[in-house]
Amino acid sequence: MELACRGYMDDPSEPPTPQTWPAPYRPDQARPMRAALTRVLNACLIFAQA
Repeated sequence: MELACRGYMDDPSEPPTPQTWPAPYRPDQARPMRAALTRVLNACLIFAQA
């Protein structure tokens, strides 16, 4: 999950605190990862139905 988080939110510039973590979700930053995961999941569904 740690690697996945980096696809849609920024790491805090300082050590995380309850006030700074988790970082806010950034839809613009997540768009490429969402597109890739959508393709992967669709391929899995097609494979499972074959």
